[in-house]
Amino acid sequence: MKKNKEVFRGIYIPLVTPFNQQDKLDEQMTDRLYEYLTEYPIEGFYVGGSTGECFLQTVEERSNFLQILSKINDGKKSIIAHIGSTALKDALHLGETAINCKYDAVASVPPFIIGTVKKRFSNITRNSVKILTSRYSSTISQVPRELISPLRIWSIC
Repeated sequence: MKKNKEVFRGIYIPLVTPFNQQDKLDEQMTDRLYEYLTEYPIEGFYVGGSTGECFLQTVEERSNFLQILSKINDGKKSIIAHIGSTALKDALHLGETAINCKYDAVASVPPFIIGTVKKRFSNITRNSVKILTSRYSSTISQVPRELISPLRIWSIC
């Protein structure tokens, strides 16, 4: 985890999740992909999101991939974990994994209904996690200020 990383600047690559022929996470290919991409002047990786794969994976696969990438990265680059899910318990599980693996931040697409938004943000608030959100997100503006004020929220778009 990068220390004192108050602003996320530079290039962050959304990392695809390699699977092998047996439909299992491919740790060796992940390592090769990481080594290849770090040859370029990037600041870090957006892990588990933006590629659309998260909706096709189990929460265990997503959690395992966060762990695999964190181990390979070993603090060399900034890493942001995508923890978005339509199931609150899955998002919280992924957030916990990101915290334990020392990710620099977590990001999540907003839930579809405001009741879920209030519940999710009150749960995440207890963990004091950095939250990244898109400025194009209309849902974040519906979250009550008392839930967001203790959070550190950055816009990444």
